[in-house]
Amino acid sequence: MLEYSRLPNCLWRGGIDADRIGLSRGDGNGYPRPASQWSDRLPASRETMETMAGEIFALSKLVSTARSRQAVGPDDLPESEFIALDILSKEQPLTIGEIQRRIGVVPAQMSRIVRALENREGGAYIECRINAADRRRVDVSLTEAGERAHEAYRESRLSSMLQILSGLEPDDRIQFIRILRIISKNIQALLDAGDGA
Repeated sequence: MLEYSRLPNCLWRGGIDADRIGLSRGDGNGYPRPASQWSDRLPASRETMETMAGEIFALSKLVSTARSRQAVGPDDLPESEFIALDILSKEQPLTIGEIQRRIGVVPAQMSRIVRALENREGGAYIECRINAADRRRVDVSLTEAGERAHEAYRESRLSSMLQILSGLEPDDRIQFIRILRIISKNIQALLDAGDGA
């Protein structure tokens, strides 16, 4: 359970309805009281969780809208193609099947991703080769163009995130990172459970 003092100010400012979920706001402007004044804990009720889930869903839609309004550059990629490049940037070569399982798409979708990455204007982002030891295996690796595209896409997204996060106070940033790491761990656990099913 989260202590009131552990709630980042950005959640309050972002529109969590504290009155509806039974929390007391710290002042008339909707900001929480200083940590030293909190004595209770955030109730882990279903209503609280649904409110938080709603806030995350609204945020994801807002991020998608912001991305759709960004100018499309020559190295811009659909998310699935970037994820494929990102996987290969950490480990290569991999088979198409291995990449497919890590992304979590069906074979037909994976085929489209591979074709798109092979047929990029200005040069292929990936290279597919028959494995010398096992000719049934097709190894996929990044090309130099793919490495550049991966880095350019990553830098573009990081730049956008830095602009957004610059509005957070230092304490909020620390709490935000802590909470993000917990959420990331929970998501990875769900993905791992699905892989093992």
